[in-house]
Formats: sequence, C-alpha cells, structure tokens
Amino acid sequence: MTPRGGCADPSHNDGLEGVTAIRGPDLNASRGELDKKLYRQILLPNGIRCLLIQDTVAMHMNSVDDYYDIDDEIDEGSVSDDGTTESQEEGRESGSRGEEDSVDSESNDGIRDAAAAVLVGAGSMYDPLSCQGMAHFLEHLLFMGSQKYPEENSYEGFVARHGGSDNACTEWEKTTYNLSIPQPFLWPALDRLAQHFVSPLLLESAVERELNSIESEFELHKNSDSCRRQQLLCSTARKDHPIAKFGWGNLKSLSEFPKRDGFEPLKEMRSFFNQYYYGANMRVAVIGAYTLDELEAKVTKIFSEIPPLPRENGPYSLPVEPSKIGNWNASYRAPILESGPALEEQNMAKIFRIVPVKDRHILCLVWQLPPQFENWRSKPCDFLSHLLGHEAPGSLFALFRDQGLVVSCMAGIGDDGSEVASTHALFSFSFNLTEKGLAQWRSIVTKVYEYIGILRYYSEKGWPDWIYKEIKQIHDLTYRFQNESSPDELVDEIVDNMAPHLMLPPERILDGNSLFFECRPDLVRNLLETFFTPMNCRIELTSSSYGRAADFKEDESLSQSTMIEELITEEDDGDFHPFKSNPPQTEPMFGTRFWCHSITQQWLDELTATRDPKPATSDLFLPPRNPFIPENLSLMPLPANDTRHTLLNSSIKLCIPVGKSKQWLPGLILQYDQTKNAVLVSYEDEEEMWHELDEEPSFYTPENVFTGFEGTMDKKKTKFRILSLSLSGKPRRMLGDESDFDVLEGKSFPPIDPPAPPHRLPLLISDTNTLKLWWMQDRTFHRPFADLRMQIVCQKANASPLHMACAELMVQLCSDALTGARYQAELCELFSSLSVTDSGFGLRLHGFNDKMKDLLITSLQTILSFRKSDVKLPSSITKDRFDVCLEIQRRSYKNSDMTSSGQASSIRMKALRPTVWSTSQKSKAMENISVEVFCQTIHDIFSQVCVESLLHGNFDRKSADDMKILIVTSLKESGPCELRRKQYPPQSVLRIPASKTPSVILVPSKDPQEPNTAVELYLQIGKDNLRERTLIDLLVHIMDEPMFDQLRTKDQFGYDVSCSERWSWGITGILFKVVTSVKSTEEVVERVDRFLTEFRETLLEMPKDVFHSHVVAVATQKLDMFNSLSEETSSYWDEIADGRFEWQAWRNEAVVLRSITKDDVTSAFDKWLMPGTPRSMLIIKVIGTGESNSSKGRPDVDPQDVEEFCDVEVGKFHEKCNKQYWGRINAKLF
Repeated sequence: MTPRGGCADPSHNDGLEGVTAIRGPDLNASRGELDKKLYRQILLPNGIRCLLIQDTVAMHMNSVDDYYDIDDEIDEGSVSDDGTTESQEEGRESGSRGEEDSVDSESNDGIRDAAAAVLVGAGSMYDPLSCQGMAHFLEHLLFMGSQKYPEENSYEGFVARHGGSDNACTEWEKTTYNLSIPQPFLWPALDRLAQHFVSPLLLESAVERELNSIESEFELHKNSDSCRRQQLLCSTARKDHPIAKFGWGNLKSLSEFPKRDGFEPLKEMRSFFNQYYYGANMRVAVIGAYTLDELEAKVTKIFSEIPPLPRENGPYSLPVEPSKIGNWNASYRAPILESGPALEEQNMAKIFRIVPVKDRHILCLVWQLPPQFENWRSKPCDFLSHLLGHEAPGSLFALFRDQGLVVSCMAGIGDDGSEVASTHALFSFSFNLTEKGLAQWRSIVTKVYEYIGILRYYSEKGWPDWIYKEIKQIHDLTYRFQNESSPDELVDEIVDNMAPHLMLPPERILDGNSLFFECRPDLVRNLLETFFTPMNCRIELTSSSYGRAADFKEDESLSQSTMIEELITEEDDGDFHPFKSNPPQTEPMFGTRFWCHSITQQWLDELTATRDPKPATSDLFLPPRNPFIPENLSLMPLPANDTRHTLLNSSIKLCIPVGKSKQWLPGLILQYDQTKNAVLVSYEDEEEMWHELDEEPSFYTPENVFTGFEGTMDKKKTKFRILSLSLSGKPRRMLGDESDFDVLEGKSFPPIDPPAPPHRLPLLISDTNTLKLWWMQDRTFHRPFADLRMQIVCQKANASPLHMACAELMVQLCSDALTGARYQAELCELFSSLSVTDSGFGLRLHGFNDKMKDLLITSLQTILSFRKSDVKLPSSITKDRFDVCLEIQRRSYKNSDMTSSGQASSIRMKALRPTVWSTSQKSKAMENISVEVFCQTIHDIFSQVCVESLLHGNFDRKSADDMKILIVTSLKESGPCELRRKQYPPQSVLRIPASKTPSVILVPSKDPQEPNTAVELYLQIGKDNLRERTLIDLLVHIMDEPMFDQLRTKDQFGYDVSCSERWSWGITGILFKVVTSVKSTEEVVERVDRFLTEFRETLLEMPKDVFHSHVVAVATQKLDMFNSLSEETSSYWDEIADGRFEWQAWRNEAVVLRSITKDDVTSAFDKWLMPGTPRSMLIIKVIGTGESNSSKGRPDVDPQDVEEFCDVEVGKFHEKCNKQYWGRINAKLF
C-alpha cells in the first residue's frame, strides 16, 4: 500500500550506520592551479555517485560550530526545525594537515555558504506521451512534504528561515535540485532534501495548486521568442522521438488532455517517480567547510535510503544489473540512445518562416549532427564554431557587417537539451539581420557555404598549426586561472558534468568539458564533409516582416493536442509574401505561426557546388593570430612594508607585561612588514602594536606553524600562541567577548571582522576635477586579473530625451566600431562593455590584466573621437554603419517592456525620476535624426566632462599611476575635461506623499497578447541611512518566504511573487510584486495588504529564538565572502557610483544587526508598511489581456498609443507629487 498518497516506501536500511562507500578516481590532480579545495568521489552502495568538496576557502581550523550553537547530527526523526538534535555527542574533527593543500593567508574575508546539488537522470524527454510536462510537474510537487518531514513547507521554510536558498530545474535529460545554506544548517537541510527522493508524499491536495503554478510559469514565458522557437523545433521533430513533446507542461497537457484520454495525472506522476528516481540514476555534489571524512560520513548516511533500482520499470530506465551498481567502471547505455536523430530527413532542406513576438529579423541555419558527448577530448564542434562564428577580419561576420547585412552572429551547439542530447546534436549558425540583410538573406546563406568550402579545403590540405594551439592555449589559461565560483554555482556545474547521459569518465569530471586534450582533424573533416551540407540543413527565418504574434488572433480549437499533427510543406518559389500565401500553420501550445517551404532542387544544387573545397579569398580567410593572448602572467609584488605572511589575519594570544605581572591577551595579526620582519597586532581594546618576529620568514610555512603553535617575538621577550591560523585569510576575532553574542537562548551571532585599515581599501590616487581614480591592489584572489570601472561624467548627460537617445546611439556606434578588437579580447578572457548611465557613460574592462592597457587605449580613442567634431562622424564610423546602428536602436525601443513585469518596473523608475525618459519619448526625439543633429547633440553632451574610475586587481602603484597618466592624457587631448561635483547632472528623486489612499498608475500592457498582469506596490521610506536600510533588509528577509508561500503556493496568485528592498538613487524602499494570469489587480492589492495585516500578528507572536534565527541569517548573508575579484570590485564601485563611499557597508550593517530587537522591527513595520495608516505608497498596475480576472479593468487604448498613454499617466503622478524632491543625498546624489 502506498502510504499517505505517496510513492512506494522503500525498505529502510536499519543498519545505515555501517554503510560504507567506495571511493572513486582522485580528482585533485585535475584541479585548476589556484583551486585549493579538496575533492573526493564516492560511490554509495545504492549506486549514487557523489562528489564531495572540502571547502578550504571557507574552512578554518576552528569548527564552524564555535560560532553557531548547533549540532549537525542527523538522527532518525529527531531533527528539529532549528537544526538542533537530541544528541550532542558527535564532535567535529579538524582536517588532516597532511592532506590539505596550503592556502594563502590572505585568500578572502567573509563567511561562505555550503551548497549541494542533486541530479536525477530524467527530464522532459522521459515524459509519458499521455502527460507531457510530467518531469517538470514532479519537480514542483516533490517538495510538498515527505514521510519523515510531512509538513508541506518543511524543507523550503527551513532553508529560507536560515538564510539559504533552493531551486530546481527540469531539462530534457536531467532534473537538478540545488541548495545553498549557511554551513551549520547544511546537514538538516540536506536531510530534508534527500527525503524527497526516499518517500515523497506527492499529495493529491497539492496537485491543483502546483498545476496552476506550472500554468503561471508557462504563461510568463509564452511570449518568449526563444521558447517559441524551441517548441516549434520539438513539434516538427520525428513524431516517435522523445524530443517531440511539450516539456514545459501546462493545464492542458497535464490535466485536460490526460483526463480526456483516460489517464490520471497523479497516478502517472507516481509511476514516473518510481521509474526514474532511484540511486543508480542519481548524482550528488556537496561542498562544505567540513573535512572529506565528515562529508563522506554524512552524505553516505543521508542518501543511502534511496533505493538503488527503479521501483517499477519504465521505457527509459537504465538497464542496470544489481551486481554492477557498486562498480566505478560500470557504464550504462540508456534505451533513449537508441531513438536516433531528432529531425526527419524529409524535414531537412526546408525553410521555416516564423512569426515573432518582437520586432526582429533572425536567420538561423541548423545542421543535425550525431551526438557529440563522446568527443569531449577533442571537441570538434567547438573548433568549427570558433572558425564559423569568428568576428575578426576575414570572417563571415566581418564581411556581412561591412556590407550592412548583419548586426551579430552566433555559431555552435547550444546548451539547451533540445540541441545537445544523447540522440543528436544541432549545430546552429544564426545572424541578427538588418532590413537590408533580410532582403539579401539568400546571399548570406550562399556565402556561408562558400566559407564552409574554404574550411573543407583546409581540412583536406591541413590546418595551420597555430590555430589549434591558440584555441588550446586560451582554454588552458582560462581553466588554470578560473575564478572561484560561488558554492551553489560550483555544485551545479559539477553535478551537470556527472550526469548519467554524458560520457565524461569519472577522472575528468572537473576539467573534461573545459580543456582540449587532443587534436582530431579527422573528426572535423568528417563533420564538414558529411553533415554541413544543404540537404542536412534546416533554415529558420524569423521576421516581423511576416507580421507579429499580436497581429493574429488565438484559435483555441487548434490546441487539442500538444504537437503539430501534420506538417504542411509548400514549394519555395523565391517570392514569398505572407499576405499573398496560404495561411500560416500554428504550433498548438505557444501559438507560434509559421510557414514551411521546401528548398528548390536548383538552389540545393547551387549551394552544394558552392561548398566545394576552395582556397581563401581576399574577403574570406581564416582568423588572424590573436594579439590579446596574455603573455605576462606574474603577480605584481605587494609593498614590502605590507606584504603576505602565513600568520597574517590569524588569531593569537601573547604573554605580555601588565603592571608587575604577565598576562595572556588575545590579538589579531593585521599586517606584516618584510623590511623589519615584524607584525602589527591589534588587541582587544583595539590598541595596535608592532612586534618583531624571532624566526626568519622562511620558517613560517604550513608545515611548521599550525593551531596551537607557540613561538616568541621581540627577541624572545614575548611569547605567543596561535589560536586560529587563518588558512583562508579570514580574521578570526569577534568584536568583544563571545558573551556579547549569546543573544537569546545561548545562540551565538556570526563573527564580524575588525574594520579593514585604510591601506587595505580603495585609495584615491588622483583627486582632480579631471580624474578621480581609486586604486586597490588585489591581496585576495592571486590571479593575473584586473577590473577597471570608469564613469565618464558629462554635464549635459540626460538633459533631454534627445540627449539620452543620442548617447545610446553613440554607444551602439562605439560597440560596433570596436567589434573586432573586443571579440578577440573576449576570446582571451579580457572583457569590455560600454553603457549609458544617468550621468554619462560607463566603461568596464575586466579579465587578464596583461593586455588591458592596449584595449583601454583602443576603447578611449573610439569613445573620445566623438568629441572632435560637431558636424561629422569620426573617421572610424561610416554613414552606412550609422544607419544600421540607428535601425538597431529603433528596433530595441519597439521591443522594450514587452512583458508586463518589465513594463511595471520601467514605469516605477520613470515615476520616481522625471528625467528617466521613456522609449516613446526617445523614439519621438529620434524620428528624423540626421548625422548633423546627432553630432551636435553628442558634442553638447561631451562639452564638459570628467572621469571617476576604480582600478582593482593585479596592478601595483606604479602601474596604476601609468593608467592614470593614460586616462588623463586621453581626456585632455580630446577637449575640455574639468567638472566639479556640483556640476554633475542632478539625480533627484520625487517624494511620494504619505496618505491612507495610495497613488496608483494603471496602464494596459504594451503587448496586446501579454497574458499576464503585473502589480507593484512600492513603499518609499526615505534617505539612505545605515540603521534604516539594515532594518529594511531584515524585515524583507522575514516577510519574503511567508509571502511567497501564502500568495504563490497556497493562494495561487501567480508564479512570480516577491518582496524585495529597493535603493533608488539614495532613497530606500520596499517593493511587493505579483505577476498573475488569474487574479485582478484589485485582488492582488487587497491580498498583499491583508498579508501585511496578518504578518504583523505573526511578527508579534514570533518566538525570540525564531526572530533571532532571522537576524543571524541576514548577518550571515551580509558577511558572505566575495567569490571573485569582480564581485569585490562591484561592491566598491557601487559605493563610488552612488557617492556613498561606505567601503564596508556589509560589515557595518552586520554590526547594526547585533543591536536590532523585535520591537525595533515591529515599530519599523508600523511606521512604513501597516495598512490603514498613512504610507508613501505607489501602486503600478500593468493589465494584460488574459482571459481570466487578470484583464479586469484594462484601459481601452489602441496598442499604438499605449506608450504615450503610459507617459501621460506617469505625468499625472508627477503633478500629484507637486515636484517635491528628496533633495541632496550625498556629494553625488542631489
């Protein structure tokens, strides 16, 4: 009998304590050069392959339990909601120093979460035909309780309450469940997660709710052109192929159609679970600040209850023999592999003309290849995508760009499971076309085959050796110096590499997908000769010239099945016109309109002849050598008086004279002076003192010093003992006495680092009205990387819609002119971006620092060349490229805010700041723009400029000064470049009047086929200050999960339900957002207010320990360590851009949290949020055209006039505010 409506209960292993795992191949030798984590693979007796990661970055010699009064024991049935257990007997062992790699003493600051990912080798391809979307449906329903934890929200509530996050994702051949949570709560959270695979309840009472949730999720993506294209591909695949399904799922495919055909969805789901959710078909990756032995013991115990084999046989269950489950050499060939290619031969050599939702023209050539997983060593498709998709001179893109035909291109096999699968691979070559390119799309296809002919020529005659060597070198460097991923990203990536359907051997899990191990020109040649042919190609032409989705009425009668029942193909006569041809066919689930035409035999013959092998031409040739490959990979030295040392940031005790006696006093080593061989120690009272080390620097190695080590200083006058050796670089001293943190029932607050000294924070090395440059040399990540952020401040920026539109066009022109250089730099992990900001332009360069100066010179020359004339374009910009970029910009304006959610957010921004111009205002300003008017406007924007910049990374002071000189020289050569802060463009924010009746902006969705309605309730709080923004963060954290659980899960208001804090140009606020396809805006507003009223009672009744767990969770999140140089740079740059300069705001907020009480939070709630009281609230309602209540109250406005209508409604709000602004926030925001 199935217990409580769940799946069959597996036999429990009463002897789990004695279960042992088999260890797999060692991965530590295949780590990246700077990866100090330790890895271990284990194979559980039930066939689950696990990868365990000891996070030495986060791990300290002291147990994490020293700071959190919580035990991590998982005892049968005894784990409480706060993670504590009945038993406190199991201790924590330190990792063996013999096994650990040494870790630099300055590797990072902050706390780091633990994370886990569980992969099941079954996805949408495994869906039963009777219930399509089943894998996705099970992913939703699985979390609705288990036998061991029957409460419906036990798992997700536990994770959210303790500052963690969880998610799940269904793909074509796998479903992944992931978890991220503070270290002490890993094991109780992981046990809750694992029990969903042991004995989920799959309750009937939750079915309708989760079906509605899936329907809402589908409605959110229904107007996505990429999703529509993917489903059209599936719907026109072989009817007997497992990809020919509707993997998203909705109410029709999971309820209406199955019941019509005599199937019970819940019964089918339980069967699906029993067929595919079993040990041999699962993979697990876990990272935590625990030793490998601890990880192995815990993971083995938690996951060993899952049965090894299917509970019942399914059509695609792995053919696993019980005797091979415990064998690392066992490999399984899933029956799904026998399905063969996805696309029928008769559906190739076809042209699919597709009607999009947005205004766009995209040409995509799709070649069907054999599955490529087995070619992981040589990656022949990556080799071909490098050549076909290159953007340097000689490439197809460069030729088409110069001819004004294309805007961008992309070549290769996509990540989506419909394109890369066990049964096939689809190699796509897509072009974003201009209007001119659309008219000449056939010539583009012809040129593509001409270039394939050139590639065939080299595949026969031999490739230049340097091409493969260059590709391999770039991949080697990227992997060698790869950034440290966040724990959740790392386990997601690793568990994906472990998927049963992939062919990566266990010893290559870490690097198999990243590196080139061998050159196989024979495989490249075979692909070119056999598969890159016109007969094996499907041409997809997506164009708004055929109309847009909104131009066609939905016909529900067509949606009586999930697939296209019969594909109608017509002959292509070369003169297609949508309004003169037969009506389009319709893909039934998304409603995508399309026509299918056969390519004429004549054109097929011409293309076949064109692809004959031939030498390169003057227009088309192989890529040139890449000038941006880094050569100097050394780290620049730190100053001798503040350099690296093993003892740095470690906690110690020193025996020093106090009066007539000696006492042991705690201290923290802050700095090491190599010239004096001395360390700076900070004492408990924050007094600092230098002490000379008695041993030479070479003595202090990880082999010689460890926790508990005793030594001497000051010529043996001072003894010291190491309390905590900071192998991760995190200072291990808390503020004050530990009793300060025994806040409520003995639970401790997380440790907070002492404030960083000024010389360890961004240093202002240029402070003029021309350049303000902050510099900070990296001490943390030890990679030859740098991150340069730059804001070109223009006094006239954003002065009018025309100014903003011209600035955006200039960015398009610059990016277009820099395409070749930027592309080659990006291949070498040196990235750049240019954007428009409220006060001018933003430039960012980041990646390997060796050639960064070269790219900066090129970028600045291009940008500043627009200052030279107010009547003509720079010499690097032609009139043709101006016209192309203008076309791109106009199209982007048409395509903006096409979702109700995005439209609501844009309206809120425009409401808060009248100088945030709408796309309608900018479009009107650009209607008749000429080159002369553009140049005059840009010259006006650039009339007075200055630069604010941050340089962070592998640059010492001398090299930073060189960059400073380069920037100043470039600026001064281009024109006037002095601007005082008070001359910066104003960034004023309107003050929303407090009232019991909120202000409302109600508009129709821009897209007349948008099925969703979006409601934003924005509550403005006030000028940024430390205590209030910390209170906001805590309040939002406490509200977010219960709001999601109530409105999204229980009340079924929609898939997108959220609560978040807002920081808008220095003004704080709280935002509640609901996107729904079933509820009216009135229902949403009423329910949010009712939730707030109910929440106040919840807050008043909240036990002290629960409240404190929220405080600890928020503090832990704020103390999260930076995972990469870019993350740390972003934190500092935000402070500069916002004018706040609070470098360690996260630390200051954590300190404030220590003093916040529940009464403080309740008072803040009453002051800011309590319904029935005066509140500074703005409600944005964007009403879609869904068939349910969600469209109730939609204004009757012609689709062509919606944007202007929105502008008028925003203007009414501005009048209501009576131009009352918040005034000056800081030196830059006023």
